[in-house]
Amino acid sequence: LILLFLVIASMLLVIAGCQATKSNSGTSTSALRKAPEFQVKTLTGDTATLDTILEPGKPVVANFAASWCGPCEYEAPVLVKLHEKYKDRVTFFGFAVKDKEENQRKFVQKHGITFPVGLDPSQKAEGDFLKAGKVQFSAIPMTYFLSSDGYIKDVIIGPVTEKSFEQKIGPLL
Repeated sequence: LILLFLVIASMLLVIAGCQATKSNSGTSTSALRKAPEFQVKTLTGDTATLDTILEPGKPVVANFAASWCGPCEYEAPVLVKLHEKYKDRVTFFGFAVKDKEENQRKFVQKHGITFPVGLDPSQKAEGDFLKAGKVQFSAIPMTYFLSSDGYIKDVIIGPVTEKSFEQKIGPLL
């Protein structure tokens, strides 16, 4: 019975860890870190950079995920729903981490993802975001919340939920 309790408690800690967040909320802009420059090929064949995804007055949600990631499967329908709700006020951009283009295309089609997705097979963009956001470890999915001028304001490590998303995006709108 004690062993069962310890196993369940350990599982709950692991699950809770997937919802861990790092917040820069309340920090002055001068102390915040600018999102890194990047250049990735999107699934539509375009080249995306930090400058191309920034729009005046619109915060950016930059999501790092992969088709082979179980928690990303769970998160994808949530992101699709949030994109539909906020697409006029928030720019969404996905990064396919360490993924094959054909697998990511299937993932996007399966979930009905309509926001742009860039390919990051070497994980360079992911690594640069980790450094810029001062995130101590790599995990996917991982979602960065950027101000409209490109500063990292917040990050969610693990799957985004509607509640966690709205808590993070609210101050940026």
